[in-house]
Amino acid sequence: MPTSPVGGVTVGLSPGGRRPSACNLGPVDVSRDQRAAIAEVVTKLEREFYGRGPSAVRVSVSDSAPHTIAVLSMDTLTIANRTLLERGDLRSIKAHHQAVNEATTADFCAEIETIVGRWPTAYLAQVDPNTAIAVRVFVFDEPANTDA
Repeated sequence: MPTSPVGGVTVGLSPGGRRPSACNLGPVDVSRDQRAAIAEVVTKLEREFYGRGPSAVRVSVSDSAPHTIAVLSMDTLTIANRTLLERGDLRSIKAHHQAVNEATTADFCAEIETIVGRWPTAYLAQVDPNTAIAVRVFVFDEPANTDA
């Protein structure tokens, strides 16, 4: 598995199991076409892994450290998720999404690497059942040293 959980965040490892090199750190220049490609691939993967895609996707890129690509997916709940929401079981919705996010980290990171040319150093994903908005954040900076 090309990821390792560290302190609640998934630290990205390349498919060969190596951390990204220091030369891959710093700002991520993402063109309008690359943003559109990111939105398309997130929609495709969410449709593949959850059985339906979001109604809209927004991609934002930070212009300062930490260098990130944030992807907001709107209207992400499945019919089963909506049933759980109607019955007040938010915990199960979050747990389901977290399990799928952990199982598919490498898929999302690999697609982002294909588009921007760099493997993320960290990947975070979460859903808010009350708003049906999911967020995926790809970080491209050196992870903090946790050996202190």
